[in-house]
Formats: sequence, C-alpha cells, structure tokens
Amino acid sequence: MEETNKNLPVAENQFNFRNIGKAINKFKWFILGATVVGGVAGYLIFSKGVNPGRERMVSSFEFNINAKPKIAEGTTIKQEEMATQTLYLSDSSIFSYTDVVSKERLNAVKEKNLQEFGKINTDKMAENGGISISRASYTDQTTGRVVFEYPARYTLSASKSYFANEKQAKSFIDALLKYQLEVAKTANDNYEIMDYLSGNDNSSYGLFVSNLKSEYDAIDKCFETLIKDFDYSSQGNSNGDTLNKLYSSFISSYEYGASNLILKYEGDLYHNHLVDYHTVTVESLTSQAEAYKENLRNNLIDLKSLEVALEKLITVKINNLEGNTSVIEKEIIETNEEILKIKEIDAKYIKEIINLGYTVPSEVTLENIDQIKYEATNEGVIQSMTAGEASWKKQCDDFKIALTEVSSKLQADRKTTSDVYGFVNNQYRNQVNYFTSGVAKMEGHVSSAIGLAVGAVGLFLISTLVFTLIYIAKKDKFEKKEK
Repeated sequence: MEETNKNLPVAENQFNFRNIGKAINKFKWFILGATVVGGVAGYLIFSKGVNPGRERMVSSFEFNINAKPKIAEGTTIKQEEMATQTLYLSDSSIFSYTDVVSKERLNAVKEKNLQEFGKINTDKMAENGGISISRASYTDQTTGRVVFEYPARYTLSASKSYFANEKQAKSFIDALLKYQLEVAKTANDNYEIMDYLSGNDNSSYGLFVSNLKSEYDAIDKCFETLIKDFDYSSQGNSNGDTLNKLYSSFISSYEYGASNLILKYEGDLYHNHLVDYHTVTVESLTSQAEAYKENLRNNLIDLKSLEVALEKLITVKINNLEGNTSVIEKEIIETNEEILKIKEIDAKYIKEIINLGYTVPSEVTLENIDQIKYEATNEGVIQSMTAGEASWKKQCDDFKIALTEVSSKLQADRKTTSDVYGFVNNQYRNQVNYFTSGVAKMEGHVSSAIGLAVGAVGLFLISTLVFTLIYIAKKDKFEKKEK
C-alpha cells in the first residue's frame, strides 16, 4: 500500500515555490513594472498625501522685550503670580503673545517681503488653524493647578503645507517673531516720561513749583531704573555716552542740585507770597482759596471712609478670616497709598490757603474746617496784591522768568531722557531667543522612502500572487510553448 502511494504523480497545479518562481520568471517584466508603479505610488502618497497633513514647523523661543506688568510700589508678587499679570509695552499698549500669530500680523509680515512670502496664503493659514502659539506650563503636583513659566517660554507651530519648503517656513517664522521686536521698538521709541509741566497755570506758582519737583523726580527715577536694570556702563545714546555720564550730566546741570532746586523756589514763593499779578485779581484769589477749602473738606470726608476701610482690612488680616492673605495685603497697601496721597494733597491745599493770607487751625478736621478764614492783618498773596508795592511786583516778575527757564530746561531733559530710555531698551532688551536650533524644526514627517518601499513591496507581492495564479491556471499551455 505504501509502495503504491509513492508512485502517484505529484499535483502540478498547486501554489508552491516552484510555480511562484516559474511565474516570476515568465512574467518578470510585468511584475517589475508593477513593482516600480507601486514604489512611485507609495512615494507620492506619502509625500503628497500623508506628510502635508502631518508635517509642522515647530519653534521654541522666548521674547526678551520691554514688556512689564503694572505693579504698585511696595506690592510683593510671587513668581507664579507674575506669569498671570497683564504685560504692557513702554507706550502702555498691551502685549499679548497671541497677537504674534494673528491674521493682521501674518499679513503684515507677508506684505513686508512679497518677493519671498508673496505666495503664502496667510489668510487661509490664520482661518484654518494653520499656525498656533502656546505658553510653557507645568502642573503643580501639590495643588493640581496649571502654572505658567515666568519668564514666559513659547512654542509656535505652523503647518508646513502652507510653505514651499523648509527654508521658506523658517524664514517666515523668523520674520514673524522679529516683527514683534519692531512693535516693541516702536513702543520704546514712543516712550515719554510723564509730562507735569505742559499744563501749568502760571497764576498758581505753588502748583508750578510742585510740578517742577515732580518732573525732576520723574527724570531722576527714569535714570535710576535704567542703571539698576542695565548698569552704569551701558550705552545710553547713539553717541556712545554711558548711562553714568548722562545721569551725572543731568544732575550737575542744575545749580542748586536735586532737592535744593525746589527748596529755593518754595522758599522764595512762600516767604515773599509771590503770584502772577498780571493774570489774577483779589476776587479770583479769594475764590481760589474758597475752592481749596471745599476740596479740603471733600478730601477729609474721603479720608475718613478710607481709614475705616483700612482698619477693617487690618482686622481681617490679623484674624486671618480669609484664606488668601496676599490679596488682603495688596488691598491694605493700595488703601494706605490712597490715604497718603490724599494727605499729601491736603497739605498742599493748606499751604496754599495760608499763603493766600488765610488763618488755618494747626490741625484741620471736618469739625473745625469752617474756622479757615481770611484775615486782612495776615501776610499773604491777597494782602500783597491789595498793597501793590513795586518791589513786590518786581519779585513776582523775576520769579516767573526763573520758573519758565527751569521749566523749559526740564522739558528738554524729559525729552532727552525719554530718548535714552528707548535707546537702552532697544539696545539691550529687544531680542528673540530661540531654543530650537535653526529657528524651527520639522515634526510629524514620515520619510517618503518608506512609502516607496511599502508601495514597491506591496505591489510586487500582489502582482506576484496574481501572475502565479495565472501561471497555474494556464500551466499546461505555457509548458507546451516552452517545448
């Protein structure tokens, strides 16, 4: 029985390696053609179909620009809280990192270089989410809160399909981020130290002198801030002058120095009861004194309310009735600042009222404010106006000339120092720092060679299978032809 089975013929029409080999040999050019077609198709599918939807140009970076939160002096803010503060450029415009990828910004960058970026569809990119920006953050393991890093670190991601190639994509991203530097530079160039002098009413010499002091202090503070942030040796203008040289020049240019400048003018003003007698009358000065008195009354009312509010806030903080003590502390500081500001203004009102020739209680309260009265026997501006002596009038005229001169000088220094502020910030704090080598890198790319290989192998196998089946089906016919 076993001998009979050994002599049976082997089935010739089965799917085996022998027949596969013969089929490949018989139809080799067809199979080769199919393999080439498969490779080309796979390459095209990956390069034109798969990759365009996956590939993105990604850049990680930070802005080193003059954008700061507005924080009241004396207020302490934690590092993580700084990250949530609104940032302002030096012209008080708000800096928002999402503006970097806005349609307006994309179009502006495109318009600046139409030769290179003219064919980029920036409208479609903005509308279809083709570009995005995000801030780096982490999750606090204790509280579970999302905490943003400060200083901020950003990641910009743009679909590569909107660009002709990687080179163009990197160039556009670089131009887009550096456009923000231009915005910051313009803000720095437009920065102006607070102007306390343009609106001066020369008839009120007391206010004039006070504004001179405010202007001087504002310029002085600007220099001090720059030196603190950038050091004495930093270049302060296009001539190469250092901040130290410019600051020293400012201070030394005033004959009486910083504090003595104001003391001299205040001394002359209040000792001699000076006024611009050309623009006022006894009646207008009397009305002015009464207006000061009413302002003082209103301020005392506000002061009383603020002091009650301050006491309540202090009690809340001491008893820890609310969990967030930092918020209470901030309110206490702000309320206390309002109280101090009102007291400072009230002191000026009292000083002016006395200078006008009124009698004022040693400590003014709501209960005794009506005791403020004009006394003809006092020494004051109104009494001097009534007397009208020539020597007093000359003192008033000379004083006005002196005030006008120092005001003009301070205005010039205000403009110069504002320019120094802009120059220094543009010079040392207006860069984009990349954490990604070469501006940006491509992510999500799948090599088209993989598509070529998959397509070639796939169609080789399929074509081999098909032609092997054909060979088996017509094997007898093919073998006869071979004989």
